Amino acid sequence: PETLPDDLGKIIQSFKTRSVVDIVLAIDTTGSMRDDLDSLRNEWIPRVLEQLEEFNDVRIGLLCYRDYFDNYKFENLPVKIFDFTSSEAQLKEYLDTIKIRGNEGGDIPEAVYEALYASLYYYDWRDEAEKKVILIGDAGPHKRPRGKRKISQDMVIELANEKNISLDCVIVPDDKSTTRGR
Repeated sequence: PETLPDDLGKIIQSFKTRSVVDIVLAIDTTGSMRDDLDSLRNEWIPRVLEQLEEFNDVRIGLLCYRDYFDNYKFENLPVKIFDFTSSEAQLKEYLDTIKIRGNEGGDIPEAVYEALYASLYYYDWRDEAEKKVILIGDAGPHKRPRGKRKISQDMVIELANEKNISLDCVIVPDDKSTTRGR
């Protein structure tokens, strides 16, 4: 986690424009992320917001994801969606509603593809905006599609390309070293 703010900073700096930007933060809220929640609220996201101050028109959406059989259910997906906002105070309110007891998630792979798909599909992205989903989690996706919708990596890539939305993933491994994938 020590390098995570820098990893997020590099992602923010990768925007080509500083005018109209839409971002969805897709956050793993399974039990294994419990020890990272305070850092997320008090360090990681504030650093992102600080960097975004140089942008003209930014909206941020928050999507929390868990895994199948957990208590998040939106359109048969284990996600909780918070709409786009331009208000830093509203985003902080969203973050403050996240509760992790510690037993959510169960197995090591999580509903990563489902989180990415929901981030792409269920938000009202502006046509004129540069668009990005930033996923932060500590586990990879299930190898085979699960649930009723059977969302796969190919489905996520196809939808991202269709909507012209870039995807960045920041992985927070259990050993607490941080790697960044794309």
